[in-house]
Amino acid sequence: MGLKISATLVAALFLICSLGACHSRGRIIDSGDAGAFALDPDSTWGVGFTRAKVGEARSAGSVVLCKKPSERTVTLQSIEPVSITGQVRLDGIGVRHAFSLGPHQESDANKYLVGDMRGAPRGLHDPAGFVVDTTCPGRPEPVTEIVVTMTETGSPGGALEGLRVDYLDGSDLHELVIHWHFGLCETGDVQQPC
Repeated sequence: MGLKISATLVAALFLICSLGACHSRGRIIDSGDAGAFALDPDSTWGVGFTRAKVGEARSAGSVVLCKKPSERTVTLQSIEPVSITGQVRLDGIGVRHAFSLGPHQESDANKYLVGDMRGAPRGLHDPAGFVVDTTCPGRPEPVTEIVVTMTETGSPGGALEGLRVDYLDGSDLHELVIHWHFGLCETGDVQQPC
């Protein structure tokens, strides 16, 4: 009887893990030089838009994922905010291929990296299943860009702090936290940090 219960328990655990409940076991947390991306996980940067308007969607980007040269396939699983504070709504997080803006080129948010803009650029994809194949070799080649779109829902505004990127490097599950800030706020006495 004990063997039958054990076999049933093992089968149930296998099914639960297959559905994602054991997702965190075996996850590699990127730090230092570990991971598939050429990104310093300790660096911090961001965008603060101080003249936001309630109800207006704005996007910020230029968060670039540069794959280290390797034979392995890097596939995004999800990109989520670490935290959101204040009166803002997250409208979406998308990825796309974009180009760096060179000198003497006219800015076009649908082609070049986004600083910040009203609305959202065309060509955004859901991160789940997106294959990162760009190694960021130089200006004429496209890079993989993360673009976040938020709307201010109340006059104090608010902010998104950090992006958690889950991805597969070959068959290894990784988590990378990017210390990136996106703030939408107004000027005046009642403002959130931008």
